Order: sequence, then structure tokens, then C-alpha cells
Amino acid sequence: MRVGFLGIDENEKNALTRFNFSNFWHQLLLFLAFFIAFIIAVFPQDWQGHLYRSTLSLLFFSALMTINKHRRAFLVPILFAVAIQWIASVFELNFLEMASKLLNFLFFLYMTVYFIKEIVIAGKVTSRVILESIIGYLMLGIVFSIFIGFLVQVDPAMFSFPDVPGGVNYSHFNEHLYFGFVTLSTLGYGDIVPLLPISRSLTILISVSGQLYLAIIIALLVGKYASKKEPPPAAPPV
Repeated sequence: MRVGFLGIDENEKNALTRFNFSNFWHQLLLFLAFFIAFIIAVFPQDWQGHLYRSTLSLLFFSALMTINKHRRAFLVPILFAVAIQWIASVFELNFLEMASKLLNFLFFLYMTVYFIKEIVIAGKVTSRVILESIIGYLMLGIVFSIFIGFLVQVDPAMFSFPDVPGGVNYSHFNEHLYFGFVTLSTLGYGDIVPLLPISRSLTILISVSGQLYLAIIIALLVGKYASKKEPPPAAPPV
């Protein structure tokens, strides 16, 4: 056994370094998800498209770094998805933009399921598990928002998003995020409503998924925390 400075075992030191490095990517991922969901919408409209694309690109790579296994297998698909996203934006190719949204939806859906799985198999409640539970909820809202944008691009009559000047029914991603998170939390202001059976079914799925996520994840966290509490000391014999 190799003992390093201050008597710390080298293997323990390496494990601690890997843990801290992993936590960094989780923290970055949480910041990026928070930035997409709550911050970009307050910037000027002309900036928002570039900010969303840039932050989604960073979200791809930071999510990749949180994966423990098969990280290399995801690298090429992620590079492909990011490239399509920017090419569709620069050349204004509608079919590529739809393909980009579909790829984004599939990848972030996988990441949401991945974080839920990590929470389920965790032995105890740690700071990383708390981070993963928050990231999972934000990621779930982003996933549904991306899919809403995909459906709107297929048929703008899916939802009653406000018209832009000129009378063209075109909704920006901040509006998709707004409707997605408002529905996920079952708040439902009613200013944007689903108009077709498909969009209504999706809205029901979003609202039910949000409640199930909170109920299941909170139950898991409370159960793990309670199971790890030390039992009270036994009473001395009389």
C-alpha cells in the first residue's frame, strides 16, 4: 500500500479526485439546465436562439462527462447531433432542425432515465444523489419542451402559442420551455392550451410524469436516508 503526503493512501486520494471531478460535471450540468430553463428567457429576443443552441451544445458534453460507462460510444452521436443543430440554424434547413430536435429529445430522455437509475441504485443519500435528483427533474422539463417544439414544427396548430408580428404562428423555444415546465408542475395558467388530440395527450403525460417523478424520487430519498440512520443504543440490562 502506497502512502502519500499526510498519510493519505494513494488509491483513496485518486478515488477522491475522481469523485470531486465527477461532482464538478454534475454541478456544471445543473447550472446549464438551470440557465436554459430560467435565465435565457430574460435576455433580448435576438440573443435567445444563439444562447439556447450554445447552452444545449454544452449540455450535451457535460451530460456525457457524467456517464460512468460507455462514454466513448456516445461521443460520435453527440458530435453529430451538435453539428446538425448548428448546420440547421446557419442554413435554415427545416428538415435538419426537426432531426436535430428529435436527436436532442432522445439523448436527453436517455440522460433523464440514466439519472433516475443512478438514484435508484445509490446506496445512500449523498450530495451527488441530491444533484442527480434535481438535474433529473430539470432534464425532464427540457425533454418535454424539446418534444413540444418538434410537434409545433410538424404542425403549428398543435398549441395556441402566440403569433409573432406578421401573423405567422411561430413559437420560440422559451415558449416551449414555459409551457413544458408550467405543465410539468401542474400549474397550468391556461394562456397556452393544446388544441389537437395528440397535443392534449402529451399535456396529460407531462403533468402526470411531473407528479410521479416528485412522488417516486422523494420517496426513494427519504427511504434511503431513513434506512441508513443508526439504530438507537440498546437499553442497559436491568
